Amino acid sequence: MNNIALYSVADFLDGRHFFIPAYQRGYRWNKIQMKELLDDLFEFALRDKKEGEFYCLQPIIVQRVTNNEKLNEISEISGWKDVITDNTWEIIDGQQRLTSIYIIYRYLIDMKVTSEEKMTLSNKRLYSLCYETHPETKNFLEVLSTDTLDGNDIDQKYMAEV
Repeated sequence: MNNIALYSVADFLDGRHFFIPAYQRGYRWNKIQMKELLDDLFEFALRDKKEGEFYCLQPIIVQRVTNNEKLNEISEISGWKDVITDNTWEIIDGQQRLTSIYIIYRYLIDMKVTSEEKMTLSNKRLYSLCYETHPETKNFLEVLSTDTLDGNDIDQKYMAEV
């Protein structure tokens, strides 16, 4: 049964895992697309809003992974030890946006909190991302440092440049 619902990106700050399967293209946003997103968010934040109005991204389509065989496969690829929970999702569409929002969150967290608290902000835990084709990108995203950049990973190259 399909369940279509509208969620805030802040709802994803619950430690859930997003798995990007091999059929998805890699991360290819550049500085222009990231600047456009940030400008759009900034403009929305500054303007007068009607009661209940909120910023809406284009859809991010996900499907909860419930098949134990698939969960075990994801756990093996990603290294996520707690993957066999209700918090594992496969990205169907929107991984570019979800990855970009993750990068923004990571930057804001890194600017705000101490190193011991990097993955926790206001008692919430940032979501995780793992690309099936480049599982090591998960580790790069967790620290977002060019010190951990794999020069052979084109996705990391784009992520580092935004």
